[in-house]
Amino acid sequence: MGDFSISGGNYGPINTGSGSQDNRGMTIGSAESADALVRLERLLDEHAPRLEEGDEARDDLADVREQAGKDKPDKRRLTDTLKRLSERVAAVGALATAVKEVADKLGVHLP
Repeated sequence: MGDFSISGGNYGPINTGSGSQDNRGMTIGSAESADALVRLERLLDEHAPRLEEGDEARDDLADVREQAGKDKPDKRRLTDTLKRLSERVAAVGALATAVKEVADKLGVHLP
């Protein structure tokens, strides 16, 4: 049989096989996640008037900040809020990209 190789941008162990589990921590308090949140907030301030639900998007961002600041954030709530926020800002490409960046920094997968 030939050689088999797995590579990519993931870091840490790669689990395979029946019954394997993958447990990853969230990097909530990192400087990178804080910077991404600040960038998103600035973009939201700039583009909120163009959004149908600009005020609601601001409320979602406040909830994301609150969860990100907790010692033990509610990952499900964080995921749901980021998903909803991404839907609210989808009309503005820069905002959609910024929400995705925040989600990535917080360890949340968005579709």
